[in-house]
Amino acid sequence: MTLTLPHVDRLTAIADAYAAAPVYDPSAVRYWRDLAADSVDRAAYLRRRFAVVETADPEPYPDAPAMCEDINAGRFTVSTAHCDHPVWTVAENVAFRIVHDIDGHWTTGGDFGWTGENLACGAHAADLARRGHWAARQALFTECIAQTAYANAFGHFGEQKVVLL
Repeated sequence: MTLTLPHVDRLTAIADAYAAAPVYDPSAVRYWRDLAADSVDRAAYLRRRFAVVETADPEPYPDAPAMCEDINAGRFTVSTAHCDHPVWTVAENVAFRIVHDIDGHWTTGGDFGWTGENLACGAHAADLARRGHWAARQALFTECIAQTAYANAFGHFGEQKVVLL
């Protein structure tokens, strides 16, 4: 599978759009609900395939290669830290992290930087489409691409937002 990276050269524009966007748009909630539903279902499958351990450590891995090595060995540690979200429960946020890290970062070998996040998001979005979760892809863009663009442009993660960009 060949993935294109349509957003890589648009980091600044996406970061600025995220910064200017409102924190919460009620009309966008259905997109996050769809992404959460898919994440919970998919994470249940991944928990049967891998030994998933939850930790309060906000950074259970020093880098993506360490995470990939652990997943290759059949294990995955997911953080439960910083799970405050305007729409998702802690369990839904953790499920999203499991799916995104395994089905996104691990399958593409993408690091946690801007290019790696684009790779991971592309793989994750393709999986959502295959499972019929088209609306979820729009939430995924904000959750992954827009938040990462903001963090890269401004040096820290911004406020969690539920808004379509």
